[in-house]
Amino acid sequence: MADTFTVEAVLKASGADKFADAFKNAANSVEGIEKSTQGLTMGKLVGAIGITAALSKGFNMVKDSVGRAFGRIDTMEQFDRVMTTMTGSSKKAESVLNEVNDTVKGTAYGLDVGAKAVQGFVTSNMDVDKATATFKSWGDAVAFYGDGTSETLGSVTDALAKATAKGKIQMDTMNVLAENGIPAMQIYADATGQSVQDVADLMADGALDAEKFIDVMNDAMQNGTKNFESIDGAAKEAGASWTGSFDNMKAAVARGVIAIIQNIDDMLADNGLCRRGDVLHCRG
Repeated sequence: MADTFTVEAVLKASGADKFADAFKNAANSVEGIEKSTQGLTMGKLVGAIGITAALSKGFNMVKDSVGRAFGRIDTMEQFDRVMTTMTGSSKKAESVLNEVNDTVKGTAYGLDVGAKAVQGFVTSNMDVDKATATFKSWGDAVAFYGDGTSETLGSVTDALAKATAKGKIQMDTMNVLAENGIPAMQIYADATGQSVQDVADLMADGALDAEKFIDVMNDAMQNGTKNFESIDGAAKEAGASWTGSFDNMKAAVARGVIAIIQNIDDMLADNGLCRRGDVLHCRG
């Protein structure tokens, strides 16, 4: 029952109930057009239907974002716990999360994807600042060479985190990158003045150091190489495309719903109804 009341509160706080009223009004307007206009043209009809459909999609976007928002809050709460433990400072953990948020803002990527990626890098023994820089670089790579989705970015960063933990890049890691459209072997070879076969031989011998590989790739993607241009900022550029704009809109709505839920959490905590910051407890 508490879950129901919380969701209802979130929907009202987010204006979803007003969105529903607007949708009904739009539908009535379409009916009015049909009744009052004898010579309704196809253009007018398409326009009327388009407005109604847009409102419906907008309402569904807000509604669907509620569930995603709870999941993202859980991810970020875990990130805060882990990063505070790893760095020994809650302020540093907050600073890192803010940096990740700045990186994903204006892109099609969700904050939870960024938090999970950076956490994965850090728990694989990567420096915190390098972890945030690596997330940005590979976010640009996925946007430029791949499909620019959060799912692909999650797959790529997970493969890199596992390689970092092992200490070396092997063919399974390179295959994940290649399958997602990133010509990592070619870029690395170009950046280091080697042939692709040289790089393949290094991997076969277990001698391609993961730390060096990521350092070289981060620099290559930011500054370019002889044959590969810089892709710095590609994720934000992709966020401005038609496809990216819709994904960016979904991410922005989810961030807005997260803020609403956190404000409700604070309000309940101020009234002694739950522990501040403990969203799961508030929902229970």
